Amino acid sequence: MRFKSQSNLMEYLLLIFFVVFIIVALILFITWWQVTQLGMKKSQEIEDRALSLTKEILINGFFVKEESVFDDGKLTAANTTIKCEELKHILGEGWFMKIKTLDESVIPCNEDNYPDCNYWEFCVQDNPASIYAIPVNIYRRVQDRYDLGVLYVGVYYEKT
Repeated sequence: MRFKSQSNLMEYLLLIFFVVFIIVALILFITWWQVTQLGMKKSQEIEDRALSLTKEILINGFFVKEESVFDDGKLTAANTTIKCEELKHILGEGWFMKIKTLDESVIPCNEDNYPDCNYWEFCVQDNPASIYAIPVNIYRRVQDRYDLGVLYVGVYYEKT
């Protein structure tokens, strides 16, 4: 009789151990699932913000001649006179923009070398970012022609 009660007690302890193990495993799985979902949601929000910022830049009168056509004169003026802090008040924080014509060499634009330049950048930092690269037209005001270029718009993972 003693061995039977010990056997029942061992079965009971083993059953409790397995139930506790299953509950702990379930809690760990649900926690992992929530952390994964939060990471995916944050990534989606960053992508949405980058896309929204791209749409805003493509129509913003500070930079474009008409929708999706950048004006090199406006870009150069904004690049030399408007500070990044002022642009952050308009477009928010934690972003950057680069525009480059499809030339072989990179010549950053400023007042001194305009219109013989092909690269504009705003609010660039050395932080990891989500980046969209979009082909755009750039109106070259002095030459009265349109050049093909690439717009790089990015949102930093951490706000700076």
